[in-house]
Amino acid sequence: MQMPVPSDCQLFCETVAEIESVVQDALAEATPDWTPLDRFDELVFLKNSSLAVVTYNRAWSEFVDREQSSLGRQTRSFLAPEIAKLSELSDRTVLGGADTLEITYRGPDADGILYSFRAYKRRIHYPQHPGLAILGIVRVEGRIDGPEAEATARSVHLLSSFRELEARDREICRLVAIGESSRQIAKQFDMTPRAIELRRQKAFERLGVESPIQLARELVRLQERGLLDLGL
Repeated sequence: MQMPVPSDCQLFCETVAEIESVVQDALAEATPDWTPLDRFDELVFLKNSSLAVVTYNRAWSEFVDREQSSLGRQTRSFLAPEIAKLSELSDRTVLGGADTLEITYRGPDADGILYSFRAYKRRIHYPQHPGLAILGIVRVEGRIDGPEAEATARSVHLLSSFRELEARDREICRLVAIGESSRQIAKQFDMTPRAIELRRQKAFERLGVESPIQLARELVRLQERGLLDLGL
């Protein structure tokens, strides 16, 4: 008799149960040992009630951490905005009384590569470890390619480049996008039109755009996706 093959959902649930057991064993000790979590391919993390990351396993570190550790930080400070918003919403849902939550979603990593994810979150309460409130387990189910992925990668790159501009250059770009001329912008900043044009050109080069129309189009797309709020 052929045995039924477990579904991806069943396999994930089994892994979640195993990880929860490891976490419970760790929290039974005065000083938890989190190293057993490193054997899992899933991204495992724990947060406090302020939604800051308290600890995580090696898989999380390799997938999420890049130039700076995420330890002690809220996800909005290091995840792509789309994922960070969903992360915070699901965290608050769990803390608000849902106890457990399982969701599937898609979003970009720090390089703009689009992935599909399956995530499980659980509210935890251990009086001996009051600094812990949420257990999170995320499985990276696969990379997504195609036009949607390419568009996402472009948006992530543009957003990153835009945020790296000086505050004045970001405002110049916003004003250019709404149709103001170099002369009009120069009056606002008490600069010469030529100086504005030079700063605008450098900003265009950083953003990879060639005209005010293209700039406006790209910034509107970021705004429509909820990644920026420029009043466009």
